Amino acid sequence: GLGLIAILISVTWADMDWIMSLDPFFTSTLFGALVGVGALLAAMAAAIAGYAFNPRNENRNPDSKLMNDLGNLLLAFVMIWAYFSLSQFLIMWSGDLPQEAAFYQRRLMNSWSWITPALALGGFFIPLACLLSQDFKRDALKLGLLALFLLGVRLVELAWMVLPGGHKTPLVGFHWSLLPALFAIPGSYLLAMEALVRRDARQTEKNLLIPDE
Repeated sequence: GLGLIAILISVTWADMDWIMSLDPFFTSTLFGALVGVGALLAAMAAAIAGYAFNPRNENRNPDSKLMNDLGNLLLAFVMIWAYFSLSQFLIMWSGDLPQEAAFYQRRLMNSWSWITPALALGGFFIPLACLLSQDFKRDALKLGLLALFLLGVRLVELAWMVLPGGHKTPLVGFHWSLLPALFAIPGSYLLAMEALVRRDARQTEKNLLIPDE
């Protein structure tokens, strides 16, 4: 309970201080929710990929019913993310305020012009088409690959938000320090997950060794 509240506050603060502040004239009441849902979607995708490709799974064949439920949750997060993204775009574009519309205008020009529709395609339409199939959701390999694909889309979306738009190349604003960050952050997450899995495994083994009274 308290952890979720802390995550909500920290994510809202971080996206405003680290992302939205890059454009001092850009304001959006939906921006915090959009970034937060994107983070939840990425976390869900990482959890699904970790479970689907976990070699400790019995016979390396995760339960199909569980994978179907995880796929439904992933679909829900995808649809919520798409709803917030479209809502923010329509509100700002229809309002036609220069300081707000400029955010999307810069990302619909030059090399960014193909990244924006690619995000819509890879972030919503492709996952939607896949996750509407029950057979797809029950297949651990396919669902795991889709989860990894969505993690890649989230990275592109963050770059789309952070790197300045309206330039001849989408790599404007790219710095070498981004490369170790791409490995350090997921690596820290994987190490933490591995530690939790090992702890749970030791606890389970300990419980099995304790005889029932």
